[in-house]
Amino acid sequence: MISGKKAGGAGIPRRLGVLFATVPMLVVSACSAPAVSASALGDAVLAMYLSPQTYAFEGPGEVLIVRPDGSTASVRTSGMDNGQLLWTDSGLSFADTEHDYLLNDQLRSWASAKTNFQDILVETPEGVLGSYNDGNDGSGYVEQVVLSTDGRSTLSEVAGFNRLFSLCEGGLVGLAEVTGAELTVLAARSGAVKRTNDDFPQMLTWLHPKRATASQTLIAAVPSSVELDYPRGMAPCPDGVITHLTDLVRPGGANTFEVWRWDTRTGRRARTELKRPDGSALELTSDQFSTSTIAPQLDEEGRLVWFCADGRVLATDPETGVTEELWDSGLPVDQDNDTHVLFEGKWVFLLDVPNDDQRRPMTLYRRNAFTGEGGPVVVISGVNETRSVQRVLRGIAVAPSLIG
Repeated sequence: MISGKKAGGAGIPRRLGVLFATVPMLVVSACSAPAVSASALGDAVLAMYLSPQTYAFEGPGEVLIVRPDGSTASVRTSGMDNGQLLWTDSGLSFADTEHDYLLNDQLRSWASAKTNFQDILVETPEGVLGSYNDGNDGSGYVEQVVLSTDGRSTLSEVAGFNRLFSLCEGGLVGLAEVTGAELTVLAARSGAVKRTNDDFPQMLTWLHPKRATASQTLIAAVPSSVELDYPRGMAPCPDGVITHLTDLVRPGGANTFEVWRWDTRTGRRARTELKRPDGSALELTSDQFSTSTIAPQLDEEGRLVWFCADGRVLATDPETGVTEELWDSGLPVDQDNDTHVLFEGKWVFLLDVPNDDQRRPMTLYRRNAFTGEGGPVVVISGVNETRSVQRVLRGIAVAPSLIG
């Protein structure tokens, strides 16, 4: 169902057509205002996905399209927890439990049944690729990988409860605790075995294209005697080397923060502890670190740029671990403020979502990822107060025109 509303106004529903039906207009209205026709995306600047959480999943979900004046139009979906959005020159792509969608000057949808928790949605030369966690089937965790292209979607299943993803030349890679019968046997040969509840062996695997055998799927496996956590975001993979941050969760809170580099050609992993330029440890909590967001590409100096949940943008040298502050946004991720972060090119987009007072509007900022220069793009009223367990704000995407 597709509908529209002025910021703070009521929506008027419109029925969608069948498979590949076109929607020539969105309806933007207030209670007494006449309907105003507009091309589907038009001059929209932001898209947001709101949906129920898995544990309370009853549907529906909603993708909101935000225009420069803060007014919104919506596409109703069957729901997708952690629903992600991908906005390219081809249009806005998204998914729910029943269909995949492409919105540009019209809305197209096609059948694509899948589970209800999404991990990622990325553009590949083959088409739009999504990964979804389907839970444990009794023999291990299962990841559903869906490729959508030319109005058709194909689903494959691979082992894994993946906590980190990277798009490399060879395809999509995932990092997860060892799972799946065949992969567990192979991982054991590297000593990556879960003997007790205090063991957390990790595996790096190819998720797409799906490999024919378990030995072709497994890139590397390593043991771990501590629980591991990874910040959000797609990890960069320059020259086949995945670079990402890792939180080694130790009892008593004495965690260690590291930068890891995995060579997908050899399976070798390099680990370096993070430190300040003066050699001292970073003063971060585990919650601040694990809810940070990494950029999908290294900067010109080969550093990993990331938005720390305390509101600062940092840059880490993967070889030395030296981490320096680039600038402070003043927008933390905590109980009072839920900042959504999106790195795109030289920009970082920050959606300020007040938690302490949901009557306050949301604000989208665009800032230079390296200098912090920039400012607000749009203020959105009438949406923040509608958030609930059944309407959790997840993925965001910005118009390509804002990226330049």
